[in-house]
Amino acid sequence: MKRQVQERAVKHICRYLSGHLKQAAFDLLYSTYRDEGSMADDIGCSRDLICGRRRRGSQAFDERYMPAVLSLALDRCPEAAKLLEEGLLKRVQELCSVLGIGCHDSEQKELFENDVKIFLHELDEKSRKIFWHLRLHRHAKLSQLAWLIGAPAEMDVLYRINEIINPAAVRILGAPALNFEECRFDAASGENILFNWWLSRDIENSSGDGEGKPILDFLEEGDHVAVILEYPKPAALAASASVEQRHGIICIRMDKLMQ
Repeated sequence: MKRQVQERAVKHICRYLSGHLKQAAFDLLYSTYRDEGSMADDIGCSRDLICGRRRRGSQAFDERYMPAVLSLALDRCPEAAKLLEEGLLKRVQELCSVLGIGCHDSEQKELFENDVKIFLHELDEKSRKIFWHLRLHRHAKLSQLAWLIGAPAEMDVLYRINEIINPAAVRILGAPALNFEECRFDAASGENILFNWWLSRDIENSSGDGEGKPILDFLEEGDHVAVILEYPKPAALAASASVEQRHGIICIRMDKLMQ
């Protein structure tokens, strides 16, 4: 009887957990098994499904089996309870903020910025390059994005947007991250921009007011690396920088310009 009650509760919980948390619970459970076959038998799915989840993340897993994954994780992994507790509390806060219950605009904004960080964590490097290019330049043509990631054709970029970037954004942020606009006014340039891709307005407005924590990313780009820091407190900095690297830690220093 207790087991049946737990299973019903877990089914309800699944609806409120982000893709990131589901993947974390899956990884916790996976670490307790010696092979994929045993795990697949306990969940009641095929071994190929387990292998696919490990290779491609949450997009490759059938959500019907997620309640079984969570139940097993709670039984076998002590840390799973804390993980789910934090995830549920966060989701309740987000739902309350949408309804305007006990959550101020600044708190809602901070929750969204944290979700953006989780969203970036789920993306591969080429997808993050597209995100940061649009974050920096606000909009781009499909041909520019293809050149940016070294895609052989524009269709490769479209596939990445429609099958990787936006599905991850819908799971975590609740809406697509990238939108195509036939015509949109760009307030920065004062011009109408035709047939470009843009970041969603929610993401565009998610920082820049001096609140929140910085978003940091690290990208491999051929013979060099790019360290990207979105700092919520704007400052005028020198173009040159000094770099110190020790014990796997990188320190970058830039002079502030006099204003």
